[in-house]
Amino acid sequence: MPIIADTVSQLAVDGLPVLFIDTCILLDIIRAPQRKLSGCVRAAVELAEMQDQSICRIVASSMIQKEWETYQQKVIGELNDHLELRDQDAVAFHEACDGVQLSISFGKPSYESAGLAVKLRDLSAKLLSKAVHLLPSDETKSKATDRTLSCIRPARKGGGLQDCIIIEEYLEVSRLLQAAGFSKKRVFCTSNAEDYQDGRQLHKTLADEFSAVGLVFTNSFPWLLSELNRTT
Repeated sequence: MPIIADTVSQLAVDGLPVLFIDTCILLDIIRAPQRKLSGCVRAAVELAEMQDQSICRIVASSMIQKEWETYQQKVIGELNDHLELRDQDAVAFHEACDGVQLSISFGKPSYESAGLAVKLRDLSAKLLSKAVHLLPSDETKSKATDRTLSCIRPARKGGGLQDCIIIEEYLEVSRLLQAAGFSKKRVFCTSNAEDYQDGRQLHKTLADEFSAVGLVFTNSFPWLLSELNRTT
């Protein structure tokens, strides 16, 4: 994992649009069927293809890998539970149809056994594995601690240090890229609306910080992809 300064140097040489990811947006790939996140999986597949073709670069905070590893099994379990309930619904439906001798043209599905959860987990893991992973920085940790103590978004009363470390690392990379004259788009993506947004808008404090370093906010993979495609 490179330090922030080395990451900035490499990104400047690459000259490609840069995506900064939050852990929750990667977990959304796995949660997409359960939460009915329209277009999420298709957009994630397209983004993975863009990575393979060196059309963009994904940067992951020093916090992302551990957070993803901590939560991904829980999210997979929740999706499998959801699919099992859909299987039970299908069994009940077909039993009722048989009871009243209603002829239907399709058989009982088996959603849980289809292997979707593993496929979605692998897609999420692929995006993360090909990202540029940052090393932790004492400077950004200090800024994140001050941000948390002051309850500046994404921090809220009672916590938020991890989220603050993530955003301080991304702001620092964006700040250094801007100082180096980097002209390609920089996009941050998180689905953590509670900590980042007021209604549909990015929180005012964050909006000012993002604008100052040329960082664009998105909260879904389809929106992110739309922003990236404007530059390619």
